[in-house]
This record gives sequence, C-alpha cells and structure tokens, in this order.
Amino acid sequence: MKLHNLNILIAAVSYFGLIYYKIINKGKGGIANVASTAGLKGGANMSAYAASKAAVVSLSQPMMAEWRKEIFA
Repeated sequence: MKLHNLNILIAAVSYFGLIYYKIINKGKGGIANVASTAGLKGGANMSAYAASKAAVVSLSQPMMAEWRKEIFA
C-alpha cells in the first residue's frame, strides 16, 4: 500500500509538468486535484494514505499561485 501511494504521487507530479505546458501554450485550462481531510488531520493506521493526500494539498497550493501569475498575467 505504501509503495502504491508513492507511485501515484510520483505520477501526479510528472503529469503536472505535462499539463502545465499544454495550459501555457493554450493560454487557458485548469486542473482539479482531489485530496482528503486525511491529508490535513491524518489518523491511526493510515499514515501512507494521509501522507499522500497531504502531498497533493501541499503541491497544489503553491503551483496554483505560481501558475496563476503566468497564465492569467
């Protein structure tokens, strides 16, 4: 389970880069990331799941701020 969550996170980061360039080239677009409250609070017996969801939240917020400047400038 832990390796599976890590693989999903690595794939998500890779896809962000690909999607970013498509959005920049078109001048419009969007990404919807799905996380869970577990990424904010965690819980017993779900450390890998909570960590992967926290990573999605932690990655999405700064990327949104950075991309907003470039796409909607």
